[in-house]
This record gives sequence, structure tokens and C-alpha cells, in this order.
Amino acid sequence: MYNLIHIIFTFQLLVAIFTQGDRLFSKFYLASGFRNSSMVEEILKAVPVFLASMIKFIFGPLSGYAAGLKLVTTILSTIGGMMTVVFAFTYFGTWLRNNLLNRFFSHKKLFSSRSRKFVVVWKKYGLLGVAALTPLILTPIGGTILAVSSGSPKEKIILYMFISACFWGISLTLATYFFGHAIWPDFIK
Repeated sequence: MYNLIHIIFTFQLLVAIFTQGDRLFSKFYLASGFRNSSMVEEILKAVPVFLASMIKFIFGPLSGYAAGLKLVTTILSTIGGMMTVVFAFTYFGTWLRNNLLNRFFSHKKLFSSRSRKFVVVWKKYGLLGVAALTPLILTPIGGTILAVSSGSPKEKIILYMFISACFWGISLTLATYFFGHAIWPDFIK
């Protein structure tokens, strides 16, 4: 639990540093309380982007653009949202399955059409392919569950998912910010 809290605090500090730059230390840390309202606004606008990226990765860049966040804030929020899910399901997935899923869904078929599709994807692409496809096709939750259920080492899952999240987070956010004005409706611009 300590690692998760530490990661979230570090992420918030990185967002603050990237979005406020030199004003961060002079106004935020030296003043009493939250007097730098633009930084607080940016962080509060980044929270829904973070949460949206936990559910579906593409929602991060889209909601960051719609909220008017800075480019770097959107990238960090998107990557942070996906990696929070990856950490949670990689390290606490067994506990979740044993304590929550088995309690409510105890009589589930072992082989279904959905589980067979996961096996086909895993045999065809492996851990690297699943990590690369997670932001685009799979959800962060689905990709992590697939990777964990295959028995891959946790360190490899974290590393490959992080590389994939960084690549796709930067790519999709840049594409959204530079070409978003052409595809978004007028009321969002």
C-alpha cells in the first residue's frame, strides 16, 4: 500500500513540476496553503483524465483535450491512470479474485468463447503483443488480467505495460492535440 501511495504522490508532484515550472517552488511551497490556484485547477482537471484512463486508455487524451489541459499534464495523467490499474491488478489481482470474484461468481465455466479468444491472443502475440495492444484494443484492466493470468513475471508485466503506456500515451495525446481541432465538434473546441 505504501508503494501505491508513494507512486500517486510522486505522480502529482511531477504533474505540478511540469505544469508550473519555476513558479512551483516560489509560490506553492513557500506560501502557506494553496495560493497558486492555477496549479490546483490543473491538478483538479487532471483527476478525471487520470480516472478515465484507468477504464479505457483513449479516454485520457480525449478528455484531457476536452478539458483544456496542458499537453504534458494530459500525457502524465494518461500514463499514470493506466499504470495505476496495471499495478493494482498485477500485485492485488490474486486477492481480488479470491475475495471478491469467487464470493459473488463462484460457478463460472472454465472455457467460454471469451476465454478462448484470450488464449488465441496470448498464443499469437505473447506478453509483448498484449502490452502493445492493451492501450489500443484492450482496456488496461483486460490487458493486465490477461498478462497476469498467463503467469508472466510481475516485473516484466510492469515494464512492458509502462513502455506501451508511454509510447501510446505520447502518440495518442500528440495526435489528439494537433489534429483534435479537425475532428472535434465546435462546442468542445
